[in-house]
Amino acid sequence: MPISRSFLYGPTDELAAQLKGTQVLINLAGAPILQRWINHNKQVIYNSRVKTTRNLVKAIQKMNEALRPQKVISDSAVGIYDVNGSHDEQSTDFDNGFVGTVVKDWENAWNGLP
Repeated sequence: MPISRSFLYGPTDELAAQLKGTQVLINLAGAPILQRWINHNKQVIYNSRVKTTRNLVKAIQKMNEALRPQKVISDSAVGIYDVNGSHDEQSTDFDNGFVGTVVKDWENAWNGLP
């Protein structure tokens, strides 16, 4: 069942109620990155990935363990890697620009997941 964006940005108690009893959480939230990178749009891109993921983690932390999603699948992006060279899953040569920062923070937001 899809969760409205308003729940992803709203109080985490309401988000936890939406997630209650969910077996699998698939997180594909994120504003389109193909837009002008003015400060406002960059903030929208960042928040649509990082803030929503942090809110999901907070909501899951509040839930009774028996009612939490048993699996979490989340989107990410190859933009984490520096544009020079070849990369695989073990690569640590990350991009230090806007996209690399967004993806690193996005992936790290899941670290608080129980």
